[in-house]
Amino acid sequence: MSFRFLSPQPSSPVLDVIFVHGLRFGSGSPLTDWVPRGGDASSFWPDWIREDIDGVRVGILSYETAAFKLKGTAMSLDDRGLNVLSELRAEGIGQNPVVFIAHSLGGLVVKEMLIRSSELDPGYNVIANACRGVVFLATPHYGSPGARLLLAARPFVTAAIKTLSDKNPYLTQLTSRYRTWLLNRDVKHLLLRESFLTDGFMIVPPSSSDPGLDLPVIAVDADHRTIAAPETREAFVYKQVKYFLEKVIQMPRVGLAPPQSPAPASGAVPSTTIEPPIEIQSDVLKASFIALERSLFVLEDSRLEVLRDRDAAELLDADHLIYIAENKLKSIDREIGEAQRRLKEIPAYIELEVRADEATAQAAAARAFNDQQKDFENDDIWNTL
Repeated sequence: MSFRFLSPQPSSPVLDVIFVHGLRFGSGSPLTDWVPRGGDASSFWPDWIREDIDGVRVGILSYETAAFKLKGTAMSLDDRGLNVLSELRAEGIGQNPVVFIAHSLGGLVVKEMLIRSSELDPGYNVIANACRGVVFLATPHYGSPGARLLLAARPFVTAAIKTLSDKNPYLTQLTSRYRTWLLNRDVKHLLLRESFLTDGFMIVPPSSSDPGLDLPVIAVDADHRTIAAPETREAFVYKQVKYFLEKVIQMPRVGLAPPQSPAPASGAVPSTTIEPPIEIQSDVLKASFIALERSLFVLEDSRLEVLRDRDAAELLDADHLIYIAENKLKSIDREIGEAQRRLKEIPAYIELEVRADEATAQAAAARAFNDQQKDFENDDIWNTL
């Protein structure tokens, strides 16, 4: 594990941009993940970001993420999230607004890390509160069918491959937890997906590249590797990321999201361990929150199944099946949007509840004061007799 800022650094940075690489099959420096094949140091596009946008400080995170045990090691996703969080905390990340640019598995690491940041003490929470944007480059939010195939060689693969299987329910839970974490946070997203096969496979199919944030997932003329390594400053990915960062810089520096109470613990089972990320005194409101969260898990599973059906229909060029799947998606997305809207309203109800409690307490204090005054007056009358 290592982290370093590129030099030279701006004297007064307005934004920290952190690159987080994905799964690695070969050897060599993780820095090469951001360089096109056959490129050299001048093709290292994190340097272009530093050079082309004033006030941006660019950092590169490197961590062990080998696919096969013969090539190295890899932690489980929940362990890696805390590991990365601790590294960034030690580097002082969180003093400036932050944007993460994450490729493939790196996007899952970023989601896990941000959620864990809000579970821990304020020294960690500062990173979650400073996050202003995330760029997901071909991130398998629901896993990859390629990873599932590699599990046939289970004795030889690392924990990273086991995590990335498209049959892993933990990834569905992680995506739902991430959407809950985003409630009442002003975090922008750029979603880019591959559209070309890699070694004969679509590593991250369209259904897995969509985290359900009600945002477009933009297809790129690239495979799973080249999407993270634009060849020139005129490349589509570079221009999109640069534009995104320039917009984030225009966001106010003040008003970072306040610390929240712990989100659901890693690997939590939705039906038994969901807890609201905010303090809710009313049993009725708490029950409503938990019921809405559970319904989101169910809707998310339904959405994933429909996305897979649509992908299969597209492969078969079955227009009528595609039409049916698209209509189902619209209906499910409306239900998800309604559930998320109701979740956002709960803090307003809590505020009304608190105000009502304060008013009741103030009225009780006023009554007590008046009663005391009457006692004093009665004592005065008694003393004058």
